[in-house]
Amino acid sequence: MRKPTRDYMKIVNAYLNMNMPFQVSIIGFVQYYDTIYPILKLENCIKGRKFDITMQTGVHGDEAIGVRVVMNFLKDFKTKWLNYYNFTIFPCVNPYGYSFNVRKNGNKQIISRFEFWNNKNIDVPELQILGKHYPERPDIFIDVHGDTGKSKWYMYERRPINKESIAKLSLKENKKIAPFIQNATIYREICEDGVIVNPEHDKSIDDGMEFLGVPYVMVLEIPIKMDARLQIEGGVKILNSILKNHLKIMLESKFNLFKKKEEKVNG
Repeated sequence: MRKPTRDYMKIVNAYLNMNMPFQVSIIGFVQYYDTIYPILKLENCIKGRKFDITMQTGVHGDEAIGVRVVMNFLKDFKTKWLNYYNFTIFPCVNPYGYSFNVRKNGNKQIISRFEFWNNKNIDVPELQILGKHYPERPDIFIDVHGDTGKSKWYMYERRPINKESIAKLSLKENKKIAPFIQNATIYREICEDGVIVNPEHDKSIDDGMEFLGVPYVMVLEIPIKMDARLQIEGGVKILNSILKNHLKIMLESKFNLFKKKEEKVNG
């Protein structure tokens, strides 16, 4: 049997020993051959904030940059976000793929499918575990990936047409460190200003989140053909920009709604 490329237990131990304002729990185990892999979930120690956010990475094991970016985001976590967000974070959902630098799990299954919502007997071990722990309907869902064929950044964004694009705002704010694809066709989808808006339904997890009614669903694609330091720095900055812009849009929306009600009462 081939030896693993990476040591997944280093990831597990790093999170279990990291000084951060999150509770780390093992939500299940998957076993391939003679190795057992724990799957982790991170949550706020104190809940009850205004908005719920779910973040995950490591879906495709050959895109390890996502795992590193999320870890660095948490190492340098801005505690101000805890005033507004309840976090649920899955820092590596495909531990076998991560360990062996392969896209699929140990059963050679793609785990970025959402059929577990309508098929309780699905035979993908990771999805059996995740399906029990995904929050029912977060306000925002972020999936961090990497694209091995790209040298510039881009994002997928599923959102209501009448809502402002958080993805476009967040990419533009960081274009100096994270140059994005301007206008192109990426995998048969139209990309404008670095964003593929409301991509086709492909039974992916982000597609499933949209199906469940999550208002903002985003997939960040980190270009693999880029200096590793810039990948991490750009990824962390974009994640923070997503939170900042989401919060700004939500608070402005609530203020405008309050203002309209007040005008109606006074009118």
